Amino acid sequence: MGFQNTPLPEMPFLPSDSLDWGNQGPPPLDYARSPYATVPLPSMASGRMEINPMLEYTPAPLIYYILTQAPASAALDTRRRIAMACSFDQPATSPATTSLIIRTSFSTAPVVVERFGAAITVRDVLTKVYEHLQACAYEQMHPRPTAGLLDPYRQHDIGSEAYVQQGMVRLLGNKLRWAGLSPSTTERDVWILHVR
Repeated sequence: MGFQNTPLPEMPFLPSDSLDWGNQGPPPLDYARSPYATVPLPSMASGRMEINPMLEYTPAPLIYYILTQAPASAALDTRRRIAMACSFDQPATSPATTSLIIRTSFSTAPVVVERFGAAITVRDVLTKVYEHLQACAYEQMHPRPTAGLLDPYRQHDIGSEAYVQQGMVRLLGNKLRWAGLSPSTTERDVWILHVR
């Protein structure tokens, strides 16, 4: 009994030259394959997604909104008849969806608008764009430490809000007004924020 008499499993035979990897090096990278290639994701909506006309990029947007101010300050252009039938609580897209991705000129990270279990609204879009702009301005003024236990976003206080406001203006330059969203020409179901 025991393991003393159990024969060892046979090792597969490898020629000695197959173990010499010093001359070969690693195989070349194939940029057409993951992790270097982008993988197209399925569409977030069946069929083509349309943006609500309130959010559309047009020469005369329906929404008058200064991006450095709270989204509650956004107003509809009541000189236009269509504005009378609009509400900030309308779905942001048609068909209605629970998420939306927006690219901006002031950040490399996308604005991700999500509302779990419910359709995102025009108000949700304005709020997320504002919050993203605030976070970008704050991070530009107070870069995250490479090591540390405290999150700088949790450290800032209300007294620095005016400072963050100035950072938002700096990020946007002279273009502070909402101009609308247009579909990305390079990414499906992604929208580009325009400002003027």
